[in-house]
Amino acid sequence: MIKYVVDIIILQFIFLTVYQLIAKMPYFKFNRWYLLGSMAISFLLPVFNFQMINVWPTMVPDFMQPIVQLQDIVIQPNLDQQNLQKISQNLNYWEVLQWVILFISIYKLVRMALAFNQIRCILNKADHEQTKDHIHYYRLRDNKDAFSFFNLIVIGEDIPKDMIDHILTHEKVHAKALHSIDLLLVELLVSIIWFNPLLYIYKKNIILNHEYEADAISVDINNKYEYMNSLINNQFKTSAIQFVNPFFNQSNLKNRIIMLQQSKISTIQKMKYVVILPALLLCFTYLSCNNTKDGNKNEETKTEAIPLSKIDKVPHFKECSGKKDNNELKKCTSEKIMQHIKKEMKAYDYEEEIRRIVKKNKDEEGKEDGTIVQNIRSKVSDSIQRIYVQFKISKEGKVENVVSRAATKKLKDIGKSVVSTLPEMVPGKQDEKNASVIYQLPIVLKLQ
Repeated sequence: MIKYVVDIIILQFIFLTVYQLIAKMPYFKFNRWYLLGSMAISFLLPVFNFQMINVWPTMVPDFMQPIVQLQDIVIQPNLDQQNLQKISQNLNYWEVLQWVILFISIYKLVRMALAFNQIRCILNKADHEQTKDHIHYYRLRDNKDAFSFFNLIVIGEDIPKDMIDHILTHEKVHAKALHSIDLLLVELLVSIIWFNPLLYIYKKNIILNHEYEADAISVDINNKYEYMNSLINNQFKTSAIQFVNPFFNQSNLKNRIIMLQQSKISTIQKMKYVVILPALLLCFTYLSCNNTKDGNKNEETKTEAIPLSKIDKVPHFKECSGKKDNNELKKCTSEKIMQHIKKEMKAYDYEEEIRRIVKKNKDEEGKEDGTIVQNIRSKVSDSIQRIYVQFKISKEGKVENVVSRAATKKLKDIGKSVVSTLPEMVPGKQDEKNASVIYQLPIVLKLQ
């Protein structure tokens, strides 16, 4: 999911960069479809699997694959057995983040629903004057608002009469072109994927392009300079509704005036649209390279292990098969691994190795001018040794690729040998297929 969102953002960045070259071009209908089309493409392309020809198989090392951190196993003589079997429940921050994203999205969707209700309330208060060419005209009492929504045009009665013709011409363009559909679509996307900053840029460009198109058609019907003066000299408030087309939008006023004063473009300037083709090629190249790097599916490639939090059914001991819930399977398996490791560790003289480490470090510190506090800290830390073991439960349920890390070679060998004795398990499943999972197991050895 994260990769999909990242791909969307990268593709949208490419498309928006290209749009900055053509944003001031007077082909507003084409620009409109470019914005909508590129936004749709950015969501659809990452779904498909584009791969370049790859002669050399991509070998994914196990250490590059997702790792599941198991609970520390504390090995200490005479330690209470019940305390050893306690498993800490680590907070899954990713799940918390997902819930935060969901709640904010719901909040924004509720705001959209309230905006619809706001439009309904405005129309209930307004006087329906006429219907012409399938467009409904409403007069709003004691108000200076002017906006359109689908085929509805609302005009405040306090607007000067010399302005009404300009406004009606402008808003009719919005109504006939169904610009409200674009605004609803982008507002819906912003509400659901609110954490994508580029969608807000898309929204701004779509709104501004709507105004450019409506202004261009309006000045063909009305006097250009009178229309511009009406925009500059009248400071009316803008409707606060999210997805309507307001006539008096002060934030876009400067850009609209500049666009109205723009002279005809040359043939060379029209060539800017050619840049769209390399942009599409760049998007395909990015997705091809990305998919080839992260997901070459041929038989020579190792199957990427799946994080335990995302797998449909976790690997587990056969004795745990009666557990139906995934969390119960995790807990049961962790307990079985803990019991097995503690049992196998009895066959190894790890205490003698820890005493050797303590003695060696003590002798070395005796040669140095260390403080009493430093010597005490060193003695305490040396009496606690950790072995970090990484292993994989394969698609066949076997323990494979066991590697370990510890202070001495003997402790490393002990950790590797103990984990290698784990019995064959029931493999994990993802999409009804067997899947491998990589674990990292810390073994804490304490010397009394």
